[in-house]
Amino acid sequence: MQDEQKKRKLAPAVKFLLGAGVVGSLAACAGIVGLRYFAPDAVESVKITDKLEETEFANADVTGTDLTIGSTVPAQMNSVQFRLGAIPWMSAAGMLHANGGPFTMEGSIAEQWGVNLHIMNSDMYDPQREGLVACATQMFEEKTDYCTKGFTHTYMMGDAAAAYENTLKIMLADLPDEYQAEIIGGFGRSLGEDAFMGPPACIDEPTQCRGLRFAGVMLDGDINTAISWAAANGIAFNPDGDTWDENALNWYYTDSFNEADSAWITGFCEELVVVADGKRTGDKKRVCISGTATWTPGDVRVFRNKPGLVKLLSTWENSGQMGGAIFGIKKLNQAHKKEVIAWLASAYAGGVEVRTQRKAVAHAGQVAFESFGESTGMSAADWTFYYERREKMNPDGSEVSLGGSQAFVLSEALDFYGINKDAGEPFKVAYTYYGNMGSQLWPDILPSFPPHDEVFNPEYLIAVSELEGLERGTEVQSASKADYTEVSTSPKKAVGNMSWDIQFKTGSAKFEIGTERELRKLADQLVLAENTKVEIHGHTDDRGGEEANMKLSEDRAFAVQQWLRNHAPGRFTQGSTSVHSHGERNPLVANNSAAARAKNRRVTIVMFGL
Repeated sequence: MQDEQKKRKLAPAVKFLLGAGVVGSLAACAGIVGLRYFAPDAVESVKITDKLEETEFANADVTGTDLTIGSTVPAQMNSVQFRLGAIPWMSAAGMLHANGGPFTMEGSIAEQWGVNLHIMNSDMYDPQREGLVACATQMFEEKTDYCTKGFTHTYMMGDAAAAYENTLKIMLADLPDEYQAEIIGGFGRSLGEDAFMGPPACIDEPTQCRGLRFAGVMLDGDINTAISWAAANGIAFNPDGDTWDENALNWYYTDSFNEADSAWITGFCEELVVVADGKRTGDKKRVCISGTATWTPGDVRVFRNKPGLVKLLSTWENSGQMGGAIFGIKKLNQAHKKEVIAWLASAYAGGVEVRTQRKAVAHAGQVAFESFGESTGMSAADWTFYYERREKMNPDGSEVSLGGSQAFVLSEALDFYGINKDAGEPFKVAYTYYGNMGSQLWPDILPSFPPHDEVFNPEYLIAVSELEGLERGTEVQSASKADYTEVSTSPKKAVGNMSWDIQFKTGSAKFEIGTERELRKLADQLVLAENTKVEIHGHTDDRGGEEANMKLSEDRAFAVQQWLRNHAPGRFTQGSTSVHSHGERNPLVANNSAAARAKNRRVTIVMFGL
């Protein structure tokens, strides 16, 4: 779905261990791999069935006095028209429902707020950015505060926003600061649809994924789920798409999630150069695709055409990962601040109806179909049906979930975009975390990126929060909060199991100086994985006696739990974490040296999906 790099210059043959939030180069090989193109002929030998299943919503009645639907006639507005280039995504369901159609409709929520909006399908990021550049350039050249060319705003996946903004900043480099782009918030988030899909065996034992090759889009939100899964399980990540490492996740990079899914469905294989410890061995190995990083409708297409994969990690568990990001030009936003605020307010008002009434979801699905067109392969019924996460059964009996988005109400937007700091600032964490991962995995493509605080402008959301008469949706948010009492903590539900290098003073539960950096990295990963229950396991070495060590390991686990609660109380609520003490009973290595004992003094984090 993105084309961050039509000609992908890949990283050196370096293996990265992503565990514990640290990316470390294990070994390096000289030279840069040359340009590489996706070979479409290799994955088009089998016809792909694109039609999705019919649903109960196919002929949904979306009329009713309890909904604000509006008419089928575009409203005649006096305000400036915003032109939104948006990826086809039901996280914007509240905004879609509020607008009433591709254009703002008479009687719609958006019209009542004075919004004048044209929604357009823009599912590739290069055209989105080009649209923003055209708008900014016109305003600069004509000395105006509004544009008739390109897009006034774009909507994309926020966990890919660092790479998106970096390229956009380069494209706008010749223009003054007021013509640069900024993020003003978002309409909702992915809640299950974006996922790292692989064999069921990797759920029971993550190391079973070592040596397998997956298909995905570099610097894409979907591949970010694979990065998170690898980090949570201590699995190395090979960023070089032309090599194979038996101890890492290996990748076949494509230009879109459709191509990635097709590579799995058609059984695409090719010979790769073998690397070991970051060095080319001189051998070659034929490797086939074992899974994909994708989103809806890709997950549905995979299930219908070649079932058998499961979601190893999705934005259901990693619900803090992928919020939407609305980009716009600073000068236009400032000149039309009243309209921007009204637009956001109308979207969150629409979100309340979408979250409380199924008919509103059906209406949003219809607007999605009208706005994004038939090229997506999704009917109005499909958009509606897969707004919610759906459980299906593979032929082997394994369960796979499909779809899943969430439109924000105002209170959730304030939490997600960091206006309310207690929630842990998920958007900022995702922007920074995946930007850093992209820079370290693919430094030649993303050598750096602008800091979050230079790109995100909170003033619009703050202004929305101060409006009188706008329903905040607090009750809606509370009703959808995670229920940690029903979580199964069987190994099959675990989505992450990783030891963290959290240092304590000898014989004490007090942190060593400098430990806070590691704790912040841990907190960031757990803020992203909002829909998980977290077990904190304390371990010691064999010094001090078994009974004393059992108590010490418990105290240390409690210390980590309390630090997390103080850091982000909105994320680490009562019941979301639990403490387990093991003392000296489960050493990683024999306690026969100071270095070995240091390895055994550890805290392990296990995450269970809800």
